[in-house]
Amino acid sequence: MSLLSSNRLIASLLATAAFALVLPHRAEAAQPLRACVDTANPNASFDRELVKAVAKAEGRQADIVTFNSRERDDDDGFSPHRFVDMANKTCALVMGFPVEKGGDWSFMGLHHTVGYRDTGFVLAGLTQPPAWKSLPAGTSVGVTYNTPANLFFVNRPGLKPDIFNTDEDSVKALQAHKVKAAILWEPSLQNASKKAGGTKIAYHPLDLPHAKWMIAALYADRSKQEAATFNRIVKQMAQKGELVQLGKPQTKSGPQLFSQAQAIEGKQLFASHCAACHGANMEGVVGPALKGPGFASPDDNFTVGGMFSFLSTQMPAGSPGSLTHKQYAALMAFILQQNGYSAGSQALTYQQATVSKTPLISHGDPTSLAQATTD
Repeated sequence: MSLLSSNRLIASLLATAAFALVLPHRAEAAQPLRACVDTANPNASFDRELVKAVAKAEGRQADIVTFNSRERDDDDGFSPHRFVDMANKTCALVMGFPVEKGGDWSFMGLHHTVGYRDTGFVLAGLTQPPAWKSLPAGTSVGVTYNTPANLFFVNRPGLKPDIFNTDEDSVKALQAHKVKAAILWEPSLQNASKKAGGTKIAYHPLDLPHAKWMIAALYADRSKQEAATFNRIVKQMAQKGELVQLGKPQTKSGPQLFSQAQAIEGKQLFASHCAACHGANMEGVVGPALKGPGFASPDDNFTVGGMFSFLSTQMPAGSPGSLTHKQYAALMAFILQQNGYSAGSQALTYQQATVSKTPLISHGDPTSLAQATTD
């Protein structure tokens, strides 16, 4: 064999060896993102969309395995051991798990990702309910069995809890006027509202211990790398404003009048200048609620310009007209965002807001500006 042919043979062997090493790496990189989604979870649709978005960002496919937590293992429902088995044997991520904000957390050796959706318990009524502490003694309040919401009555012994088996039963009792108000898990109420057949349900988040939660994914030690990648992408989506818009029909919320960055600025201004009167979650305290069907329904014939003119000349109550044009526009952007309007690429200007004839209508499913929250 000549030296040339020998060199070619060696080069060929080296290339073959290198190709053999590359193939497993490529195959591994192309593995789909395998996630378990609970079809009984009211957050299931969002979970599916998020898994697909994360997988797409990695250049991978999403492999979604469904399960139904309403398939009872015993009298207490779906066994926690099933979650452990899924995380250890079936899926890298088990989506849609509620984790209390600010609380100590452990779940049978599993970990949780960053929170990708802020949620919790809300107080609902057929008209905008008053603040929890202002509910008159003797008020009948629906509450779902075996949920943290039952703890809320400890400091309000004068109220009358009416316990139902499911959130759906609590909603039906509210619609049938069997209770004056109901404490509900926000995603469950949002799903029920879509099926309410025209019945309006107004609500506001509860600012109570054990009322504020986030939705995260569970994972076992074997999936730490998958979870780290998931966390990174979710945080990027939150920063870009993509997370809060995920799965929301763009046509539902009307024109895109503001930018996501402007709404975030408006949220900070609202906390400083407006929350004392209107509530930290726009639920209303001394002043009225500023989101939801109780705030702006199609029958009210509100416009963005009309609302903005009042906001920019009469608010804040103690010092009307004291903010800059840019700040008032940011506050209006936040109000629109909290009433279901989608963000666009351009910020809302003071002049645009003043003359806007766009109808101001709550589009339902108000979503907070979700920021990815670490463990």
